[in-house]
Amino acid sequence: EPGALVRTTDKVNLRTGPGTNFPVLSGLEPEREGVVLDHSNQLNGVYATGYHWWRVEFDGMQGWIAESFIQLSE
Repeated sequence: EPGALVRTTDKVNLRTGPGTNFPVLSGLEPEREGVVLDHSNQLNGVYATGYHWWRVEFDGMQGWIAESFIQLSE
């Protein structure tokens, strides 16, 4: 959900788009905190290349991350 605080659960790539076919913007370490951003298509995530993807921001970098590598921050 947009505005939700999340953290990475493992090493993961932040990508330019929702899919493993998009270029990597940055590699993120486990336990990095970020926030889920609004999607222009008003969908809650996008399913592509076998994963659900979320548009997120980590340390000022905006990109896409696979749902299986993030969880809600407590």
